[in-house]
Amino acid sequence: MMNKESLGGWLGIVWLVFTLTSCGGAPASSPPPTQPPPSNQPPAMPTAWTVTDLPPLDGMQTSWAHAVNASRTVAGYSDDALGNAHATVWENGIPRELGLGIAVAINDSGTVVGNSGADALMWQAGAVTNMGQWQPYGINNAGLVVGSDPTNATASSWSPNTGLQIVSGCIDALAINNKGQIAGITNQVTAGICGRTDYQVPGAVYAINDSGMAVGVETFELDNADALVFPADDIEVSALATGVNQWGWVVGQEIGEDPVGAWKRRLMGQSHPFVWSKDTGIQWLPMPPNGYVKGIHDKFIVGYGVIADGQTIHGILLDGR
Repeated sequence: MMNKESLGGWLGIVWLVFTLTSCGGAPASSPPPTQPPPSNQPPAMPTAWTVTDLPPLDGMQTSWAHAVNASRTVAGYSDDALGNAHATVWENGIPRELGLGIAVAINDSGTVVGNSGADALMWQAGAVTNMGQWQPYGINNAGLVVGSDPTNATASSWSPNTGLQIVSGCIDALAINNKGQIAGITNQVTAGICGRTDYQVPGAVYAINDSGMAVGVETFELDNADALVFPADDIEVSALATGVNQWGWVVGQEIGEDPVGAWKRRLMGQSHPFVWSKDTGIQWLPMPPNGYVKGIHDKFIVGYGVIADGQTIHGILLDGR
């Protein structure tokens, strides 16, 4: 996929050749640029993933990784001995505290959003902004934050210019892409893109990429849930899809089928995290027991699982470069 920098460089070359030709400079038969335009083909799916442990802050008990950006910076939180959550970012695997709270999303500028109790918070360049009392779930590269106001059962968005706004068409805004498309759970309690597309199935969109590819879960009964690329492309039965990158790689976990219940199976270490694409189908990920995948960006996947002691949960980063 052509990124912004590559596109700018290529357009600069085209503009220069056009200018020289139209002003009597280089003729049309001049040799082509030495660098061909970048390919629009996605890279091959990695066949191996480097696993990086994301430890909690010093003196704390557990860590949970929720999101990762293009710089490989991870956002999540650490729990202290009293069970208090401390928003945490990991840079090169090293944890740094942001303050009390839970970090749920990060954009490519390193802006982090999350919550502390009922307060929605933004951590940016060492400063903390209180965005009001609601629950954020996502942020795009333009700094638009989306989430939900549980007291009013309405989807919400926030930016420095507009403040807190209602998102029409949804009761929960769970994801946003860089084109400003917001997705989640519609007013009809179905999966959809807020104010635009109702997929007309019970469930939720958990992630949407810049191409508008939406992924999530088809039902709220997790024992019967299907991981889905909407509107109707089943990835796996008894599974959840929790993230999608710009190449259409989807991450999630198969819950499996047995009578003890989906969430209990997950806590028993019986979930199976995966990455999927149309070309490869499902590829199982090398997560530790009780592994749970939360998100993907480029070739970086984050989640959490039980470490070697068999009891402690740590955040995990998978790197497929």
